[in-house]
Amino acid sequence: MNAAADPCKNFYEFSCGNFPRIYPATLSHQAETSVLGNLQADLEHIMFSMLNSPNVTLDTVSERKVKDFYNSCLDISQSGWSYVTKLKEIIAEFGQMPVLDENWSETDFDWLKTVAEISQKYDLQIIVGRYVRKDFYDRRQRNTVYFDLPSFGLAKPEMYLIPAYKVMLEEYRSAMIQHLRNYLGVEEILSEMVAQEILGFEVALAMATTNDTSALSQPYEYVDYLKREYPEELDLLKYLQVTLDDTLPKGKIFDMCPIYHKNLIKLMKRTPKKIVANYIFYSLLRNFMLTPFPNSHEALQRGCVGLTRRHFSSIVDNMVYHRTNVKDAEQAVINMVYDLRTVMEFSLRQNDRLSEKLQKRIKQKLKALKVKIKSHENSDVFQKSIPKIDVYDICGNLKSIFILKSMEIKENLNSTTPTSYLDSVSPSLLPRYIKEENTLLVPVGFLQPLFFWHSTYPVSIKLSQLGFFLAHEMLHAIDEEGIFYDPDGQYSYWNNGKLPDTLIMRRNCYSQHQQTSSYIYAGTKLPELQPELENIVDAEGLRWAYKTFATWYNSPLLVGLNISSEALPNLQYQNHQLFFISFAQLWCNDVNHAVTGLPFVPNGEYVSGSLKVMSILSNVKEFYETFHCERPKRTFECEVY
Repeated sequence: MNAAADPCKNFYEFSCGNFPRIYPATLSHQAETSVLGNLQADLEHIMFSMLNSPNVTLDTVSERKVKDFYNSCLDISQSGWSYVTKLKEIIAEFGQMPVLDENWSETDFDWLKTVAEISQKYDLQIIVGRYVRKDFYDRRQRNTVYFDLPSFGLAKPEMYLIPAYKVMLEEYRSAMIQHLRNYLGVEEILSEMVAQEILGFEVALAMATTNDTSALSQPYEYVDYLKREYPEELDLLKYLQVTLDDTLPKGKIFDMCPIYHKNLIKLMKRTPKKIVANYIFYSLLRNFMLTPFPNSHEALQRGCVGLTRRHFSSIVDNMVYHRTNVKDAEQAVINMVYDLRTVMEFSLRQNDRLSEKLQKRIKQKLKALKVKIKSHENSDVFQKSIPKIDVYDICGNLKSIFILKSMEIKENLNSTTPTSYLDSVSPSLLPRYIKEENTLLVPVGFLQPLFFWHSTYPVSIKLSQLGFFLAHEMLHAIDEEGIFYDPDGQYSYWNNGKLPDTLIMRRNCYSQHQQTSSYIYAGTKLPELQPELENIVDAEGLRWAYKTFATWYNSPLLVGLNISSEALPNLQYQNHQLFFISFAQLWCNDVNHAVTGLPFVPNGEYVSGSLKVMSILSNVKEFYETFHCERPKRTFECEVY
């Protein structure tokens, strides 16, 4: 904290002003340091310790296999030419990579056939994205095909286009150069040129994704739609037949990104085949290499922890669950979800802004909402989901994993067996709502002691941190997207597929507020840096958590009781003030401007800390009341629930 700052003028500076001095990004040589980043590093250290520990009697067979996989990754540093040879053999399965073969001929190269064969064998989605997931229109909930965006080297396509991510983009290019040079033996100047060409093409692919519309407005058609809609240059029907061994969906399919596909046709016509081929084969090998390139043993260890998490997230989650004391936090999450739900139901009874139909829908969704701790307890899939692991062959291990996944996808098509896409997400720190299941998925990292909760914490802190994140995700069950999924997670044309006027007015209200916000950062009004829906659930989630705290604080059960535990030692702030201070401190960060060249970089998935805090609190009237601040004059209130 910087207690000397005026909380009414800059609450972020008041709550986080000394964070840059304690965790300076400049000294750490990082683009950014942050509270959430520190917690993520702590979680990774826990996983690192587990994977590096020797096998013991209590380890399950699955856990030993995961440790063997991790050790096979570490063996990259000792494999030398053996590893390089195996990488080149993977390329040879599907053709030749121009940068490695001076006799490469573009007349023999068919890009769509190549990516289809890669998808067929390894289920890797390059340039075209084909996925098998539950059909949320189908009452039987059979799996069908979704055409969606393919995999990119960076997490999201927009990261190639937004200047704030330029550091990550440069690190990605640097890793590409080192991969080409050190693993594939490409000479220095050529590796730099080819890396730039590959990156340029990937940026063009990312640009092709822009301006695509919502999935629910896209075609939901039978397979013959593909032949009608797309020309021979992008024969998605033939592509589908190759990737699924001629087994086609019995029901309808989803084309989630038709604009991307139309743009892709134009892009492929103007891009030299040599660049496309280099991009495809590098994208293939990227799944068998570590990014960023490990320049030290410590970097190799970090990369191997990440690779192990990516492919064995369920088992790693289960290992963390058993080796850390999270039982109390697990129960606290369940209790807090119950409290949040109870407060929402009470608020709805006093709410005359929402129609009776909308109130009924909200109550149904929240009542049916399931809470799933991602511990994978009592799971029977571990053993059958792990192939044979060779402690000296990381390439062979990865090939076995991809082949097994591809076989599973084909077997699950047209069946009601859940696919592994949701469970294959790497262990994360924060909870997330799965609208197709009406489930709040809580990772074990979120439960770690002293991260967001501890039994000795004041209730104000528990609800401002743990409570905020839970409320934020629960709101996605009833936001303008989630409201159309029924309590079982099935998509339905509720309200004739039309968004209720109240929610439209709320969206417009927040948009108007964003444009007229009085908060200034670096001399500039708050920009719209994250999806509008996220702005809404941020503010509504904090307000919901605060109402839950206020309900607890004003409970008759507390009358006459000593609630001194609601204060912190050596701090003069009252419990209501602690609520907002501890919330703001979730987003403390420091930016290395020398590295970024920008006034901020995106923090986590959305916006930087100061912008996020000041934007959210400007929508919460209780904050102004708690700190006796003068509220900005405006004629609209955006609160809905």
